[in-house]
Amino acid sequence: LLRAGQFSLDDFMPIASINFSPLFWIVNSDTSVGKMSSKEIIEFIKKNGKDVKIGITPDNVFQFLTNDVERTLGVEVNMVPFQGGKPGVVALLGKQLDITTALIVEFSQYAEAGQIKVMAVADDRRHPKFPNSPTFTELGIPVAGNLWGIWRFVSVPPSTPKDRVAFLEAAFLEALNDPETKAAYEQLGDPVNPMGAAETQKAYVSARDTQVAFFKKIGKMK
Repeated sequence: LLRAGQFSLDDFMPIASINFSPLFWIVNSDTSVGKMSSKEIIEFIKKNGKDVKIGITPDNVFQFLTNDVERTLGVEVNMVPFQGGKPGVVALLGKQLDITTALIVEFSQYAEAGQIKVMAVADDRRHPKFPNSPTFTELGIPVAGNLWGIWRFVSVPPSTPKDRVAFLEAAFLEALNDPETKAAYEQLGDPVNPMGAAETQKAYVSARDTQVAFFKKIGKMK
């Protein structure tokens, strides 16, 4: 959406959704921020603004989630850039950050060990692995599903014949609903959430429109 690429979103026709890996805001359990509740951390951000150090990866969903929080709360935080979520997790463990942004595969082992606590998940539902951790929406920061994170889906060129689309959709849904496939994704902490073509296409358009509206609000798109 933000770069002049040789293709557009209209060049893809989603036919099946695999899953969505939402971003998380996480804190070090052994810090003053880590001992706060999620609602208390929101108040801490409102009060301290630029003094709050939050790890992000620049110019992608890691940063955009933080931009979204800033816009909603009416504050600016100190975004600390990293080349990926895992380096931010390492810095958080070293108590160099107050909060960092990460995917579940980048921090789950530390959460299981009690070193890291999930503050919030960027989705429209709580994550099954962290049922006691709220969504951003529950904290007063509306965040839609399939937006700030990694959405994995299968797509084909829009010119693909309907019979081939139907065949591929059925094949992928059969594979995704296979118990062994589900178990493998569950083990990673990233459960599958299969959706067919119609539902995936509807979510695709909704996510695109939501992102376009957001980028216009923060001045990244005209």
